[in-house]
Amino acid sequence: MPPRKRKATDSNAPSTGKKAKTIAAEKVASPPASVQEHDASILPCGGESGSSTDDKAMLSLPPELVNEILKCYPEIVIGAEKVSDHIPVLGMQYLERTRVLRSLSQVCRAYRNAFLPLLWETIHICCCSEQEKSFYKKLGDTMIRYAAGLEASPALKPFIRSANLVFTRYKTAEVLPPFARCLESLPNLRTIHIIHTHTQMTTALKTGFENVTLSNIRTIIGPGNCHEILKRCPNVTTVWCTTGDGSTLVGVMRKHCPNVEELRVIKACPKLRILDIQYHADLTLITQNLPFFKFFHTIIARAPINETGNEDPGMDNFINHFKAAFKKLPSIDHNRKIRIHYEDWSSKWSRNNKPPLVSFYKDVEMDE
Repeated sequence: MPPRKRKATDSNAPSTGKKAKTIAAEKVASPPASVQEHDASILPCGGESGSSTDDKAMLSLPPELVNEILKCYPEIVIGAEKVSDHIPVLGMQYLERTRVLRSLSQVCRAYRNAFLPLLWETIHICCCSEQEKSFYKKLGDTMIRYAAGLEASPALKPFIRSANLVFTRYKTAEVLPPFARCLESLPNLRTIHIIHTHTQMTTALKTGFENVTLSNIRTIIGPGNCHEILKRCPNVTTVWCTTGDGSTLVGVMRKHCPNVEELRVIKACPKLRILDIQYHADLTLITQNLPFFKFFHTIIARAPINETGNEDPGMDNFINHFKAAFKKLPSIDHNRKIRIHYEDWSSKWSRNNKPPLVSFYKDVEMDE
């Protein structure tokens, strides 16, 4: 029986079956060029979930092991990175992890689902080549591209949880307003780490962030001259001042940030002697930094008086914690002490803002 003749195929005829799915995946609309141009871009990826790569290579590893592998790439340590006054940016090595995650997210759909959230978890607008003299232009243009790209690709917004930023005076009227609105639109953004802000752009920040409320921010870290941004974060609970004495930040917190629980101005307070905190604060974080304060001698804990007049059970933990911490500190001329400031918190926030009905101090007897 002679073989059947093959029918002539029309190159323009629609494909069917598995091949059609592959072609359809390749024709997925690309994100806008404004997003593609940046190092943290995401391009369309082919493949379908359930492909042969789903359970191979990195996806077959436990998440903990994948995280350990990614830790091999340089990461920005919040509050610890140093930049020069001449070129106040971080090196390009901090974008290596971003590039790796971007490449992984483009392997197939399964990899995209796994690594896309990690890719966009943190945005870095603070890195530039040390030889890049026009770093300010690159960072400013990157902020504009981010604002435009995320506006065109809103599905990426929920992934973003933190931002490492450098603010410069480059075209502030064009750069800051759209970028500030972009930050405001990120529903899960919790931490803003400002690595550098030009000392003469307070007015520009005030204008650029005008009518913007960053209600989702819980932690803000940056120099003392970023108080205009702090003013737009009413629900912030943690503030770190990396440069300056922090006086402008304290003034803003008093008026605009009533929920602040932690303030760190370590470099600005080398002669700190007395620290007044809430007794339920992060004790480990505080004691880790006590060695920086060579003259520190008194810790004051604010505590409520309940209806029975008894102390809160957590107070014993506070006292024992600092007794042990004081023993590890080098001796000084002044005797170290733990002082409890008891207050009647039930009346503290009355309509007339009257002081507590009961308020007194009690020194804890220290071990010999």
